[in-house]
Amino acid sequence: MKLKRFFALALSLVLAVSSVFALERIYDNADEETKAVLAEVDKLIEAGQYQSAWGATYTDIYNEYIITKRVELVTQYFSYSLMHQMFGFSNLKEGETLAQIRHDVSFGTNEMSFSMIHYDPVEVIESYVKENGPSPVLDWALAAYYEDVKSRYGNQWLITYDELTEKTREYYGKAFEQGVYTAGSLSTYAYLVYESGNLESALQLYQLIEENGFEYNVDDFYNMAAIYYQQSIYDKALSFAEKSIAGYQDDTEYQADSYNLAILICLNSENYKKAESLSKTFVKKYGKKDYRANLEALRVKLCQGNPKNFTKPALAFFDMAPENPKASTMIMDEYYNTENFGYLKDFFDAAVKKYSKNTKALENIYFHYSSYYYALGDAENASKCASIAKDYFIMNGTYTDEIKEMIEPIINKEE
Repeated sequence: MKLKRFFALALSLVLAVSSVFALERIYDNADEETKAVLAEVDKLIEAGQYQSAWGATYTDIYNEYIITKRVELVTQYFSYSLMHQMFGFSNLKEGETLAQIRHDVSFGTNEMSFSMIHYDPVEVIESYVKENGPSPVLDWALAAYYEDVKSRYGNQWLITYDELTEKTREYYGKAFEQGVYTAGSLSTYAYLVYESGNLESALQLYQLIEENGFEYNVDDFYNMAAIYYQQSIYDKALSFAEKSIAGYQDDTEYQADSYNLAILICLNSENYKKAESLSKTFVKKYGKKDYRANLEALRVKLCQGNPKNFTKPALAFFDMAPENPKASTMIMDEYYNTENFGYLKDFFDAAVKKYSKNTKALENIYFHYSSYYYALGDAENASKCASIAKDYFIMNGTYTDEIKEMIEPIINKEE
């Protein structure tokens, strides 16, 4: 669950909860009789006897800890779920796996060998609270349920994805304020608070993970790097970004995100030597499939300000989609944003030479070359490039009315 950038609603949180009250296991405060039941259920879960584990919870179905354990069972150990309100459980035979049973049942490979049980955690928990009053343990359980529903059903459930997100944040918040959280729920809650735009509170929550002796997961590393980056605390941001790079070694998409973030951190802190090193590795690993690797390589060179080094990475990025107008505009944006706009001529000349036999690429290059000259106020060269671009558009059968409206005024040197 990696963070994307969100800046919106700020939440009012109570973060002064002493770590003494944090529950490493959510069931620690149960009475001894209940703990004995929970231990038996856990033993059956470990043995893959999930149907029997469910049966073992019938000793006291109105106990808040038993209800919480049931929520754990229906979210983690079902064989089949219907809208996460009806569930089937199995006792695994030797060689069977829960993942295989779920696959076979879902795709009709095997018929269901279990009966379905109706169990609505929302209804059960709300009924308990109505009769017995609030329970932070059940707040935690309800949040865990909503989070699991969100991950499995998205917008295809009884309420929307956004509503599921808000309810998860709300109930993890209620549990947290009463000192009820685990490493996993604290991580999820911190992310959801960050997602809402409250950076400072999210950071405090992430810091509590370490303070409680829990271990960060790789998503935490990435999110903390992003928080520190947005707060301009670049040394800590880079440290966590590098940890996320290492942690995502088996997830190429997320590791590429981490490289991208780490390079941005280095550029903003003017740590160009480190940015160069990270960029080279990024390009080596992902340059052929992730456009950002080559774009960041260009950005690193542009930020260092040596024009002799600009063209090669610009061409490497352009090579990924030479016929796509976005490739040209993105390059132009990078030169402009780093105050190197005047050096674009070198790139365009090199691109014209390299793609001299690709008419689709040439229409793209000359069209944007004309835009470059036009932006500089050089009407003569803008007109010449626009005329060449027009010829290629016509040759390729791509001279649309929209392009004509843009290019003709430049050709005619209209003000």
